[in-house]
Amino acid sequence: MSHIGPPALTFHVPGNPRSWKRAARGKGFTFVDPTSAAYRNLVALSAVAALPSGWIRGLRYFVAIEAAFPTRGRTDLDNIAKQACDALNGIVWDDDSQIDELHVKRLWTHDEPGIRVTVFVLPDPPPKAKAPRAPKEKKR
Repeated sequence: MSHIGPPALTFHVPGNPRSWKRAARGKGFTFVDPTSAAYRNLVALSAVAALPSGWIRGLRYFVAIEAAFPTRGRTDLDNIAKQACDALNGIVWDDDSQIDELHVKRLWTHDEPGIRVTVFVLPDPPPKAKAPRAPKEKKR
């Protein structure tokens, strides 16, 4: 993990974590699974409620996601992360391609299933060094 400061944003989404499901296509339309869409909205609303005023979306981020499940089932953690990160597009960041580091952890609990999302703002990377210019040839 990079050297980062305290969390900039933390929020909890209650209920069983839902993984992203591939959208179906047909007759020129794309159909999103209704349970995926509802869960994505819940994640977005939870983030909006926790977002500090003056939040800037155009930065680089480290995201930690803890997914707490009530039972041991077969759920792909990468799809849990995709669902959560996609839900935060346009809210926490402009696009989830701004995430430079991602940590996803599975937990088992009967008390409080859900996901906890913690977002850290990463320091700006140093500017890219410019290539030295080739010396000009002298005219003769």
